Amino acid sequence: MPQQDDSSRPNELPQASPHARRLAIGPADVDPHFGTREEFRDFEKPVNSDSAFYSDLTETARNDFHTVQDYRNYVKWLRDIPRYFREEIAEMRAGLKRGFTPPKVTLTGRDKAVEQIAGAKPEESVFLEPFKKNAVNVPDAEWKALRDGALKAV
Repeated sequence: MPQQDDSSRPNELPQASPHARRLAIGPADVDPHFGTREEFRDFEKPVNSDSAFYSDLTETARNDFHTVQDYRNYVKWLRDIPRYFREEIAEMRAGLKRGFTPPKVTLTGRDKAVEQIAGAKPEESVFLEPFKKNAVNVPDAEWKALRDGALKAV
């Protein structure tokens, strides 16, 4: 009997439990002893002592851009950050409402990282790093428009 390619069945998770398949999540999201991240709503605690939902945002600014479209997508991504923060804050508030929060002592100093980013002058923001050099020779007018769009988003 020929083997079937699992990619032809994108909605099926052949190695996941029936519970995971019902929730359309992967096996890594299921702990067979304790349930699922979805079941316990871990997303309502997107900040802990060593990571946070915003931790990797500045890394995106340090990515290599290879095309004009990369820059366009980046500006679009920058404009979307406020929505992302609103959603994460709403999840945290829901978690707080049900008493689901990391211990206060583990969050000491976590605000400093956010202050460094939020307190920076927009022109000096890490988010404008990709616009320090025109790596793909974008025409000057479009380059200015892209940079101005990024600056406005920041």
